[in-house]
Amino acid sequence: MKEKCGEERAKANALWKLVNLCEESQQVDENYNRFPSHMDSWLRTSDRPGRWGVEKNVRPRMVAIDCEMCETTTDNKALCAVSAVDEDGNKLLDALVKPPDAIIDYRHEITGYTEADFKDVTLTLDEARAKLMRLLERGHLDDNDGEKEEGEKDKEKDVHGCILVGHALTHEIRDLRLADRPGLDKSVMLSVQEVRRGTTTVG
Repeated sequence: MKEKCGEERAKANALWKLVNLCEESQQVDENYNRFPSHMDSWLRTSDRPGRWGVEKNVRPRMVAIDCEMCETTTDNKALCAVSAVDEDGNKLLDALVKPPDAIIDYRHEITGYTEADFKDVTLTLDEARAKLMRLLERGHLDDNDGEKEEGEKDKEKDVHGCILVGHALTHEIRDLRLADRPGLDKSVMLSVQEVRRGTTTVG
């Protein structure tokens, strides 16, 4: 049991160290830190920064997100879908989003969506962002926590922080206006020299 706990701590530390490497890279400084995340329209969570996770030896959750864009009458990069999966590949969120203006190009060759897919879609961008934020903060979208088994509740107590995972997360963070969120950006990690050494205990 002690050996297993040690392995879990090593894995957690390795993940947080990867986050730190990404956060400290020049690419992150150029791509992420110049967003106007101080504005009220940006959403913030109570998550701790990556360095805190390393210092406290806590286990993070990992959530991979991806967004799809379409073209509307006023925006050639309007968000029309958002999805999220956990580190085990379980689907956490898969929602179509109705842009504020009429869609003129669904970009089917990229998104796979057509006009028929959006016939009954009413979810707004703000509503989709609220769902995603609740998911990142709590790990689930279920309103009734009382139905959870005790073991599940205890398991959630052991999880601190959430690491976003994706490729070129700049786009997702910008379009969803998420602030103060540690992330593992594949496009950044590929340019970080220490990333291979940092992943030796992960997976």
